[in-house]
Amino acid sequence: MTAFFAELGLEVEGRTFVEGEFIDTVIGIPDSRTEIVMLRPPDGLAANGYGLVGGIGQHENTWRMAHVRGPEGIVVSLTERID
Repeated sequence: MTAFFAELGLEVEGRTFVEGEFIDTVIGIPDSRTEIVMLRPPDGLAANGYGLVGGIGQHENTWRMAHVRGPEGIVVSLTERID
């Protein structure tokens, strides 16, 4: 899947595994563990008509997350580690 988004122009910035109550809530599956791949989107997403679904959230002063609606109704989660 990472290769697919790289072909679209997104750059892989890092990877990590996340688990706990926050992820259980977001995914809706108890005792979840998921890999998060951080991707840097290309400039101009908003200019091309792709916008946020909801708002930008922050988790424990560690992660900033948002969802962007793309073509064909696909929703991509954008995650940024806060340093």
